[in-house]
Amino acid sequence: MEEKEFRDLLNRSKWGKTSEHEEQILKKFLETKLESNQDISIDNAKQRVLEATIFEIKLRKRKRLLSNAFKYAATIVLLIYGGFEIISNGISLKDNQNYFVEVYTGDGERKTVILPDSSTVVLNANSYCRYSTKTNTPQREIALKGEGFFNVRPNKKRPFIVHTSQVKTTVLGTSFNVNSSQSSAVISVATGRVKVESLQHDFTPVELIKNEQINYNATTRIAQLAQVDAIYISDWSRGILHFQNTPFIKVIEDLEHWYGVSIHLRSTDFNNRTITGKYEGKSISFVLDDLSFMLDLKYEIKESMILISK
Repeated sequence: MEEKEFRDLLNRSKWGKTSEHEEQILKKFLETKLESNQDISIDNAKQRVLEATIFEIKLRKRKRLLSNAFKYAATIVLLIYGGFEIISNGISLKDNQNYFVEVYTGDGERKTVILPDSSTVVLNANSYCRYSTKTNTPQREIALKGEGFFNVRPNKKRPFIVHTSQVKTTVLGTSFNVNSSQSSAVISVATGRVKVESLQHDFTPVELIKNEQINYNATTRIAQLAQVDAIYISDWSRGILHFQNTPFIKVIEDLEHWYGVSIHLRSTDFNNRTITGKYEGKSISFVLDDLSFMLDLKYEIKESMILISK
């Protein structure tokens, strides 16, 4: 079993997409190994867990096919419903009968997804999207949690809509970035024009053009407009880590997100500093060495933790 398949399974578990039965299989497997004190490599353990889980999925799938109750596959799910909302992670989309594809990314992972209309979305680490495979619908819709950079093919007859838990973004053909969480949404436009609406009607629908950004805070229910650099908006989707007068604390958060690491600050002396730099294809050690030179800080790596001190 390939590592990629196991990672996808772990991502589904992290996002709460595994069933209770699958979680029980995993727990039972690990308990058995601990009780027997068997020395088994992590790779073998991953393979055994994955194979056991997939085997159980196939068994349940076969039973459901025989009973004509459900039909589903690993990543493409046939959802048959009418007049109901299909809700995933607090995000809902309506339709009549549709095939949906779900894509997940884990720590330090980025994926490029080609949509049915040939538009693309690059998912940043720890993100999720869900979209229909149908191409004859009046609208092109996608649900997003996390961060995604979209490059949308123009089609005036079929608007492209991005749903998050806080806002709805509608475009005809453009490239833009959406960074969403349960408490905020930031939409930035690289090219073209988009329309952003609050699901709670906290602000009047606003149209954004190139180099414009809206930052909506669901806690304060305040939306702020700002001017941004279009090139900077899309850098991360091309594998470039870009800081422009970025507060040190935000830099640390981005490094944790980008590389999938945990960083602990032993000093607050750097909290008021800002960082400007651009890194493409560089290791975490390279970036930390650069920060050490700029800020005269020290770092050490202990197991899975990076410690930063003065």
